[in-house]
Amino acid sequence: MQAADFPVWWANVAAVILFVGIAGAVFLVPREEILRDAPDQRWWRDYRLWAIPLVIVQLALYALFT
Repeated sequence: MQAADFPVWWANVAAVILFVGIAGAVFLVPREEILRDAPDQRWWRDYRLWAIPLVIVQLALYALFT
């Protein structure tokens, strides 16, 4: 059996699971650790919140081009 014989949708599911896993994994880092060296504790300095829209954009691009 060759790689071309496997259905492509499994790769799509695996990629989506990976992206969602990355989006969830960023929340394993405590907020205090992220903002420790920040000059202030503003919400927009929390990169975990920036990761979610970036993952959404990645998933949209992935869906568009597959």
